[in-house]
Amino acid sequence: MNFREWNRKKNLALRAFKARLAKAVLDKKNPHVFSPEDISSVRRVLFLRNDNKLGDMIVASMAFRELKKQLPHIEIDVIAGPDAAQVLTGNPHINRIFIYKRGLIPLLKLGRKLSRESFDLYIDLDMENTAQTLFLLACAKPHFAFGFNRQSFGLYNITCSFDFNAHITQWYSRCFQCLGLKITNTKYDLFISENKKRRAKEFIQTLPHGRKNILVNPFAGSKHRCLAFTQLLSLASLLPDANIIVIGEENKMESFRQAAFARTPPNLFFQPAHTDLFDVFALIAAGDVFVSPDTAFVHAACALDKEQVCIYRQDTQNLKTWTPLSQKAHIVCVPDDFSSLDMTCVAQEIQRLA
Repeated sequence: MNFREWNRKKNLALRAFKARLAKAVLDKKNPHVFSPEDISSVRRVLFLRNDNKLGDMIVASMAFRELKKQLPHIEIDVIAGPDAAQVLTGNPHINRIFIYKRGLIPLLKLGRKLSRESFDLYIDLDMENTAQTLFLLACAKPHFAFGFNRQSFGLYNITCSFDFNAHITQWYSRCFQCLGLKITNTKYDLFISENKKRRAKEFIQTLPHGRKNILVNPFAGSKHRCLAFTQLLSLASLLPDANIIVIGEENKMESFRQAAFARTPPNLFFQPAHTDLFDVFALIAAGDVFVSPDTAFVHAACALDKEQVCIYRQDTQNLKTWTPLSQKAHIVCVPDDFSSLDMTCVAQEIQRLA
């Protein structure tokens, strides 16, 4: 066992111990009993989405819309990490966002805020209980609290058995069923401002005309799933008649910009400087084909209904849970090290689409 595996196992064991301790201290019986008829009396809903993952928040957007569509009188609040909270920009279905930050002091401050509010329904779709999320639930004291496989918890008074091997959209569908509701449209939402759209269009117009614009986000949450700069050079050489535009989170872009000083083919370009998350989304919307190994941006492209080539790890379970729900999404599977991918197969998919 190498250090990385040992450290991961140690952290998982510590997390499990903290969760058991929190349950022993905080888990009190919720006296309310839920029935589907009670959903009409719900006025304020709090979603737990504190994992700070962009893709998870993009997927959750369908639940916010569907809940608001069926219960237009409700207010929807979300507990979100600071990065994922950006995804909610401009979302008309969201009332308030409570920012979750790691650390004891931020957790206590957030718990204090929640204790001053009044929530009718708390929705937690996490696979496992953690000490932090149980603390937030205990502070929020909602009338009703939903969680999967939480039969042994007193704080949750709406629960059901669930196999998390299902596609992520099925998690929300099952939750809605337990609440006496139904998801009729699984499309994700992103709300890009007209100003962002205009900026993206203006940038695209500065590129050589008459070519297809291929947007490539080479970055992912793990360095093992990122594409290398040499792979972008390869893609540019394989598609000499297309504009290859490198996009992504600006804080990850610097090393690629520096590498480009040494050798940059005439059809390889970078997003404008000072680009924020929704500028990236707007560029995806303005391009012809999008390429990414990052599931968050894959789901963003699904929300924007774009043709895309998605680079996924050869993992049956991961594909089953996170496969993009779009006929315009075309998957290329890779072993663990994405930097070994021959870009010829990606170029062939792009040529077929563009």
